Amino acid sequence: CKRCCSVALAFFTMTTMTNCVNVRLAAAAMYGSSTEAMCLLAIRRDLESFGEIARAGMTKINEWQQVIQTVYYDVRSAKAAKEYFGDFCDFAPVEGALKVAMPKSMFDNLDFTEVANTIYREGGDFEVEFFD
Repeated sequence: CKRCCSVALAFFTMTTMTNCVNVRLAAAAMYGSSTEAMCLLAIRRDLESFGEIARAGMTKINEWQQVIQTVYYDVRSAKAAKEYFGDFCDFAPVEGALKVAMPKSMFDNLDFTEVANTIYREGGDFEVEFFD
């Protein structure tokens, strides 16, 4: 039933920003190409325009839905893709490690140019989260 499908889709939808996005095949309607292959190529080209891709491919997320899952090296690239595809796209679970824990002595001696977040941990250590 349509209502059950909506509930199931909401269950698989992530709102937390990650480096991985799922683009639903319904996004092909944005391109108006005559064949599914041409639409998929257009989607792939757009996904590549947002940043360097670590991995991309078709993924079946349940019995009734396939997506183009794209893992970027940089979280900001995934965010740009999500904004572009809007409701046709959701964040997927993060791929890889974007955080590192380090002692204060090491943290004080490093110069980070692009850090997403820094957390001071109990005991004096730091947790540093990177965009890529």
